[in-house]
Amino acid sequence: MPQNIVLGAGKLYFDLEDANGNLTGERYLGDTPGFTVNVQADKLEDYDSDGPIAEKHLDIATRVNRSAQIVGKDISGDNLALFLIGDKSTVNQSSGSVTDEALTVKKGHYYQLGASASRPAGVRDISTVVVTGAGGTPTYVDATDYTVDLTLARLYIESGGAIADDTPLLVDYAKVATTWEEIASNNLGAKKGALRFIADNTQGENRDLYIPKCEMAPGGELAWKSRDTVQQMTFAVSIGKRGSYAQVYVNGRPA
Repeated sequence: MPQNIVLGAGKLYFDLEDANGNLTGERYLGDTPGFTVNVQADKLEDYDSDGPIAEKHLDIATRVNRSAQIVGKDISGDNLALFLIGDKSTVNQSSGSVTDEALTVKKGHYYQLGASASRPAGVRDISTVVVTGAGGTPTYVDATDYTVDLTLARLYIESGGAIADDTPLLVDYAKVATTWEEIASNNLGAKKGALRFIADNTQGENRDLYIPKCEMAPGGELAWKSRDTVQQMTFAVSIGKRGSYAQVYVNGRPA
């Protein structure tokens, strides 16, 4: 009798809920080397009490917990926001001049320009940097007293330069109009939505899986720095109920 031996492969899509619980459309999660579904049942067992050896006469599954795990390699902004439990946004930096940004510095240290309560990570993409003492003098020399990474707007105080430890400085620079992606964590909880797997098996019959309601929570570490492996994110997927729908649907392909 033929058997359906499966070597599974396919693509995963996440349909994010909005603030009102409405689904907003499926987004491809990118390359996912791992996707597993776990089903655990709690059982009630009972044994008779009258004989010399208690024999089991009742064994009933009373609760079921369905969950899944996803391992993803697409380190996109949307996936990072899912993993970090946060939101992705676009920072819009307008052009303009900054005058007399005050810093107190030490030799051999780096300082992020433009950092503020509204923009803790600072500005990007600057030009025409001038560094002076607190009263406007002296004017320090680029590449001798300090250096600047203009793209990242990071000021470095040279160890052999004329700027002494604990010196108050004033920094002038121009900002270029630009944009970049930012992901900021928050305390709003893991993202909820629906999950779909479209099978493209290496071997065996294709069966597609649909989970109408789930929560995508981070499930492990992300190696921000490693030469041993590419970055991967693990998600622990808690499967819930959406209205009267079943928790999981598995559909074959039309004959």
